[in-house]
Amino acid sequence: MQNKMDKDTMSIVEDILNNYPGSLLFVFRNLSKIERLALWSMSNILLITSLRDGQCIPPLEFISVKKAEKKFDKSNVIMSQFSGCNSALGGILMINPFNIEEITKNIDIAMQMLPEEREQRLELAYSFIQNNSTQKWAAGFINALKRHTEPVNKGEFLSLNKFVGLGLMSTLIRTQN
Repeated sequence: MQNKMDKDTMSIVEDILNNYPGSLLFVFRNLSKIERLALWSMSNILLITSLRDGQCIPPLEFISVKKAEKKFDKSNVIMSQFSGCNSALGGILMINPFNIEEITKNIDIAMQMLPEEREQRLELAYSFIQNNSTQKWAAGFINALKRHTEPVNKGEFLSLNKFVGLGLMSTLIRTQN
């Protein structure tokens, strides 16, 4: 099934490149962090059409890069309603990835949007990133665990804590599905 989907995808990519040379950059491999950041720097619109994912990192990186470059007025994020961070990021354009007309309409909206509105939207999304670091999330998680766990002995908590693992230094991301 995956092989057929890969072939179908490549066929569509070839059609687009034949009809609109230079309009598409298609990368069929995982990108390094430096490559992703360079890609975000060169892009104006980030379109995420995932059907499921956990913590969706690309929009967080994209928005952070655009903030550093002071290019909020030239940028926009369109994200699947099924993405992991869609409800947390205010200001983004939300789509149902099964609805082609909705995707098309939101791409048009993103391209036609006034620079002032783009900037306001990404400032709103960036405020979430700025105020909700991984460290804050982890501290909140540990505090919630402590609040909901009875001490067994002084300074010791139920064995439940022994099974909690936090991957704070790792990023789970695939740019290829």
